[in-house]
Amino acid sequence: VNTGTTAGFTPPILRYAFHRTIAANDWFFTKGLALEAGVNYRLRYRIGTGNYDEKLKISIGNIPSSGSMNQTIVDYGAFRKTTPGIEDQFFTVPNNGNYHIGFYAYSDINKLNINIDDIRVEVAPTCLEPTAVTTSEVTARTANVSWTASVSNPSQYEYYLATDAVAP
Repeated sequence: VNTGTTAGFTPPILRYAFHRTIAANDWFFTKGLALEAGVNYRLRYRIGTGNYDEKLKISIGNIPSSGSMNQTIVDYGAFRKTTPGIEDQFFTVPNNGNYHIGFYAYSDINKLNINIDDIRVEVAPTCLEPTAVTTSEVTARTANVSWTASVSNPSQYEYYLATDAVAP
């Protein structure tokens, strides 16, 4: 856990810090989560790296140990996210029980850092938010708004107008 300042993050954050001569082989485990079989869950977190390719795998298991992480949620392989952003991963579990999510850094030697923050697990919404929302041609009375439809492919959207970023 890092308490220093990192662009795009609010301390404290989870950080894998590189080593000049040893490849990454480090795990972080969440506290136990009571999850139900057949329920679709969303793992949401903020992630960022430096200007080097890093490697990260996120898994889930019943015991907070590397040998018990028997279900992969996502394996990034080599990736780079120089601008921190929110990531969503979806998963289910096979049985009701207590589960731990494991974040496994396995980057090559002498790379940089993997920063993770704002980790949360929640029941996945049935209608996901659109992405890449942009506005153009904004005037006092009109604006053009465009977006990329969510993977849940809704037939309609709800929206609200506000003068601040607080949802109604």
